[in-house]
Amino acid sequence: NKITLKKSYFNLIDTINTVIEGIKINYCDKNIIFENKINNPIVLSDKGRFQQIMYNILSNSCKYSLVDNNISVSVKEEILEDDLSNYVIEISDNGIGMDEDTLNNLFIPYERGTSVHNIQGTGLGMIIVKSLIEIMNGAINVESEFGKGSTFTINLPFNHTINDCEYNLDIDVLKNKHVLVVEDYEINQIILGEFLKFVGISFDFASNGMEAIDLFKNHKYDAILMDIQMPVMDGYEATSIIRKEDLEVPIIAISADVFDHDIAKMKEYGMNDHVSKPIIRNKLFSVLTKLFL
Repeated sequence: NKITLKKSYFNLIDTINTVIEGIKINYCDKNIIFENKINNPIVLSDKGRFQQIMYNILSNSCKYSLVDNNISVSVKEEILEDDLSNYVIEISDNGIGMDEDTLNNLFIPYERGTSVHNIQGTGLGMIIVKSLIEIMNGAINVESEFGKGSTFTINLPFNHTINDCEYNLDIDVLKNKHVLVVEDYEINQIILGEFLKFVGISFDFASNGMEAIDLFKNHKYDAILMDIQMPVMDGYEATSIIRKEDLEVPIIAISADVFDHDIAKMKEYGMNDHVSKPIIRNKLFSVLTKLFL
């Protein structure tokens, strides 16, 4: 079955601590040491799936460690862009480790290496972990030596909120507005939807310009967030058609194209402003505030 993600905001450090405490209470009598190298980030992702990743790896570390072994967990942040960071999570144990055969079979369904045949398991836990991490656009690396332990290193790119407001915002102005989000990429739809819900803005989705025109003809919107590059009909053509019927509704371009000639072209087609990708939450709110005041 296809794995889907249900995204929401959550505290990354609190979530890791919750998983660790749950593992210690219900499953593992080992000493789990958590080293936090970041300052409680709020991230946008699937909390349940992330917990599943952490639980599967930590339970494995508990299962294959000796009674008096420690398990260490650390997390650090690598800032990629204004609203995107790569979080590196490392889980290490000094347990029984894996031989080469076991390590090679780690991500093959139902295959288990020779060094763990005497320990109960289905052979599915790690393939689930790898699949979830890849769905989240991340990666996992495993290093292990038989008799000396294993280290699992996870890289996960998460969008996050910005706490320091450097834009002019008026949240009250944004409440109860209704906007049309025209965006073909599902992840960007999810991100924009979460941002808008955060300030009480309702919205409809269109996946291309043609769908946007159909919705626009049958609904009243306070603003339109318009992607540029889309199948069927792009944002430029859709904006041109809408402007023939309505010169007043604010249309905001949402695009990675931010050179001067790109912005000039957007304005030529009738767009009021633009927000660059990756989308910064408070920048989006700032542009909407300016248009609604």
